[in-house]
Amino acid sequence: MPATLASAEPRRARGRPRRLTPEAVLDAALALFEDEPAAEFTLGRLARRLGVPITSLYTCFPNRDALLDAAADRVFARFDWKPEPGTPWTAVLLSWMHAVQRHFERYPIAQQLLTWDRRISPAWLRVLAPIITLLHEQGLRGRALVQTFSWLNSGTIGLIMSHAYNARHQARPALGAAELAADGEGLGAQLEFWSHVNELDHEQSLDAGFRVLVAGVAAALPAPKR
Repeated sequence: MPATLASAEPRRARGRPRRLTPEAVLDAALALFEDEPAAEFTLGRLARRLGVPITSLYTCFPNRDALLDAAADRVFARFDWKPEPGTPWTAVLLSWMHAVQRHFERYPIAQQLLTWDRRISPAWLRVLAPIITLLHEQGLRGRALVQTFSWLNSGTIGLIMSHAYNARHQARPALGAAELAADGEGLGAQLEFWSHVNELDHEQSLDAGFRVLVAGVAAALPAPKR
């Protein structure tokens, strides 16, 4: 079950004016993100939710990016991952991928705070930094380092998002198997595929996908490091 990131706030006495604090603003922003995409977030919407003038928000955060950065800091401060010393790099990488998946599962809002307006969240960069260092330690440099990390990061996030969707929805074709194999060939393959597609163990499938990515990283390393 997704965890809440809002901090508990003491009940106010009736008629007592609300004291706007950075924590209260963050609580409201995180609650807003549960209803609307963070990419569409504006200070005006947040001010209306809080019932305060938009200028009041500037006493807590100088601008939209600063508030989003603070929200991401709160979300990713709870990222729980620390590999044991001496663990093989492949196992370290695999454990990091599973840790990201667990974090996104517990805090779905985290996926909204990776990037916005083509800007990568500093808090997410701190989560990524150990993996960039890990790849560098394996001998990847320059363009090869950037390219390998880029598809590793994209592949990891893509697998996690696909896993989350598939775990909630059963797969079914929009067309019948005969229509999918309209030329008459491949009908057996279509029937076999769609008769077993919902027997998939999603956790095993996710782990298998992660391992394929790790194997791809290994293949990209300079020859002496493989």
